[in-house]
Amino acid sequence: QIRDWVPFRPWYLDEMIRRDGLGDETSNPSPCCKMCPPTDSNRPASFRCMDCDGCSLLCEDCMVRDHRCRCLHAVERWNGKYFERTSLSALGLIVHLGHHGEKCPNAGRQVDKFIVGHVNGFHEVNVIFCACVSEHDGLVPDWAQLMRYGWFPATRQRIATAFTFRMLEFFHELTLQAKTSLHDFHKTLSRITDNSGVGTTRNCYKQLTVVMRQWRNLKLFKRNGRGHESKDMDTMKEGSCVVECAACPHPGRNLPENWADAPSHIAWMYVLYLMLDANFRLKLKDRGFHDVDLIAGCGYFVEDTKYQAFLREIGDQHEVNTCSAEHKAIRNANVPHGGYLASGTAACLCNRHLLVRANGLADLQKGEKYCSMDYILLCTLIGTSVAVFLTYDIACQYSKHFARRVAEFPPCMRLDVARVDSIRWAIPKKHWRVHGEKGHSQFSLNYLPYSGRTYGEGIETGWSHMNPVSMSTKEMAPSSRREVIDDHWNSWNWQKTLGFGTLFLRNLRTAREMCEKQEAIFSEFTRTFPSEMIARWQAKVEHWEANPSLHDDPFVEDAKAMTLKDIKLKLATEEALDVAHGIPSPHEVSASAFLQIGLELEDAQCALRVRAKERRSVADLATLQTKRNTLANRIIAWRKIQEVYMPCTVALLNTWTASNVVINHYNDNNSDGDDVVQAHAEEIPLFLPSSLPFNLRSDNSLATLLEKEGRLRLAIADDSLTNIRRLRRTMAGISQFKQVNVSGAGQKSNTRIQNLFSRFKDRVTAAAMRYRAAYAALNIIQPPGDWTTRLQVLADKDITGPGKDDDEQPLGEGHHEISWIWRIARLVSNNSADEVNVEEFNQSMEIEWMKTRARARRWSEEVQLIQEEMRRVIDFFEWKAKWWHQRVGQRENVTLALSSGLAGYAEKQASMYEELSLKFYNMWVPDLMIHHLLAQSVTARAASQTTQRHQIRDPVEQSSDDDQTSDSGMST
Repeated sequence: QIRDWVPFRPWYLDEMIRRDGLGDETSNPSPCCKMCPPTDSNRPASFRCMDCDGCSLLCEDCMVRDHRCRCLHAVERWNGKYFERTSLSALGLIVHLGHHGEKCPNAGRQVDKFIVGHVNGFHEVNVIFCACVSEHDGLVPDWAQLMRYGWFPATRQRIATAFTFRMLEFFHELTLQAKTSLHDFHKTLSRITDNSGVGTTRNCYKQLTVVMRQWRNLKLFKRNGRGHESKDMDTMKEGSCVVECAACPHPGRNLPENWADAPSHIAWMYVLYLMLDANFRLKLKDRGFHDVDLIAGCGYFVEDTKYQAFLREIGDQHEVNTCSAEHKAIRNANVPHGGYLASGTAACLCNRHLLVRANGLADLQKGEKYCSMDYILLCTLIGTSVAVFLTYDIACQYSKHFARRVAEFPPCMRLDVARVDSIRWAIPKKHWRVHGEKGHSQFSLNYLPYSGRTYGEGIETGWSHMNPVSMSTKEMAPSSRREVIDDHWNSWNWQKTLGFGTLFLRNLRTAREMCEKQEAIFSEFTRTFPSEMIARWQAKVEHWEANPSLHDDPFVEDAKAMTLKDIKLKLATEEALDVAHGIPSPHEVSASAFLQIGLELEDAQCALRVRAKERRSVADLATLQTKRNTLANRIIAWRKIQEVYMPCTVALLNTWTASNVVINHYNDNNSDGDDVVQAHAEEIPLFLPSSLPFNLRSDNSLATLLEKEGRLRLAIADDSLTNIRRLRRTMAGISQFKQVNVSGAGQKSNTRIQNLFSRFKDRVTAAAMRYRAAYAALNIIQPPGDWTTRLQVLADKDITGPGKDDDEQPLGEGHHEISWIWRIARLVSNNSADEVNVEEFNQSMEIEWMKTRARARRWSEEVQLIQEEMRRVIDFFEWKAKWWHQRVGQRENVTLALSSGLAGYAEKQASMYEELSLKFYNMWVPDLMIHHLLAQSVTARAASQTTQRHQIRDPVEQSSDDDQTSDSGMST
């Protein structure tokens, strides 16, 4: 589009410049006003309005008369050379208050050069106040007259400045969306007013800061129905002026009447999912400011006076870490922050929908202390009765003495013992990997039952929304800062609510698709195991799910398979039996020991090849040469044993020696006694049985050696995969530790971690080379063997896990397809044929079965939970609409005009919630009906809605229907 526009750019520029002249009136040396009556048609026209589209030139009188109700338009005058800025007040326009623009019969005081801020700049206007006494209102104060005109006064006495409602509304939405500071907005209006530097514009920034704070507060109270109540605003309930989450459970609003008596397989959906976190960017400098608190805990921040008193009473706490992982939350808890009243902000949000909870914010004094996190959690749970599922980065530590800490709080904030014990704890999914699997599966959202596909990390997106505001708020007074942050969170919550329609629909489609896929995988996987083994596994995982702390963790790998050392011992035992039966060994070194040494030499050659490719200093080259000499001597010694077990290799070695100029070291009569090998030690062929040509390899004399090498190669392959898995787990922990605890700590720390990571990566590469060599040998020794059902070609893309790597697609654990190296069954020799032991194979797949089951269960739970959340949203909107309908006429002893405004706003809010309910319902119903997720009875909604819709079923009813469907053999 820009490319097509470029040829027309000169014409566009000409049209813009043309507007700075008289335009179509250029041909007329004395243009006349076209709005004047015919009797005055010769009046010269030299004024134009910059805010009226297509406005022609007008005379002075017509310009004033036409803009009587548009007194804040910008006007220019043609001075014979160019258009210069002027004002309607300079042309004689006077704003008459109290009579819809008409002159007041009892005019009050007049204020000239009254400053009004508008979206198009600052204006000087002439204002005359009304002095009439009405029957209902009496003498209306000057500030009230301005409010009724749509101008917000900067003061109540001797008013000289005001700002239009439209301007305040515009900036309010602008700062909530774009995070524009009030200072930048004021500067922008000043530049719009006059950006030439010639004129002067009065500085109204201080007045604007006061008015904007008042505007925010009044809008907050208006949206939450405070104006419809007769109670004093100073008696507001804490946490009453917030946007609540419509999808979270609220007894009496969006839960069934019998929700508390629901069976366990239904009651889990009536749980409140919460998450805790802290943000150390939302700081507050100590500038000695003291201001008035306008909301006093009725928003998202806790009431500050009581909170500060609690912190003083609780005293200083030192957090002790007993977890194997080190986290910022633990380190920052004990870090002092001098020069700041608040080192950050702690927050509690609903986990699944990311809305901030009422009284879910508090300023941190000295880091992320448990007392601060406890305080906001207990404050936000006041008045709730549903069960709680809480995630926190350090839940494994935070939950340990939670009950003891709760007992130290005031009685009004304490939770009863039963409810404290019923809280379920989890660690967000990304942070869980840092803690590691050992002892932490009970905190994993992937393994805990009834957690659905809850992520736990969504609060980070909320912080990214708020961080741009921190540059302004850290300079504010404490109360002003809390009000601004509250305002932005209100906007965040409301926008999240408006997004529920598309969010839940998208999530339901994904969950349904993944549920079908994972359940099919799980069913197919389960059928490959004996039923008694499945029953044993099922009982094991169910016992763990019922009480993880009392049972062994079923998701931690238990390495019970035979290793290379086991194979070596078994071969040595077999050879000892051969000697006992009178079968002597042809050499004092047994055949298995001979092969083991040869395989060790092969590994040493691989290591030297890797080392030789690296660029090193002279000292390193000397060390490399020493290792080569040592390896060459070991090969020479091993050759003499090879002559006994594999005499056919002598001719092969002679041929290779002739082509590579190697001095023959097989000559026992060599007088010099020096065996000089000119080729590098890592390049010398070992001629192990599997590497021989087919005609030699097929000789019966080598059958026993080939059989033993095959068994050793299988063990090496298994050991190599074990090493790869172990090293990959270590690398994953290093990577996560670097991201969470080292990033930003300096180059030295980052370099040290990177070097450690590189060393482990080299070890993985060496283990992969070892496996590939064993795999290639097995393909020669036993091409159709049973090992082919277990082992596969190891590609670079297979060396991943555990979990997802950083460069993988951004999909969660539920989408992840684990590499085959983590599902491999290990070899156990049970007889001479070395068949795979079925029992051992099954046992080795136990953990993978557990994880596959967990994925299927979590997706199935997610489908149920999203449907329940959809139902709750619809019910909450309808409850909210009724709540607003009930506000009509609630306030008594008010004027008719105020009563009309109260009723009109309440009906508008009620209609909005009804329309949202209808919109979401119509958005969700087609998908739900296709998959038989709705009841078939059609019910009428509100009387104002003529559309009939299917009612979303209550989960209890749905469960009973599902049970009947399952009994009939049909899938839901």
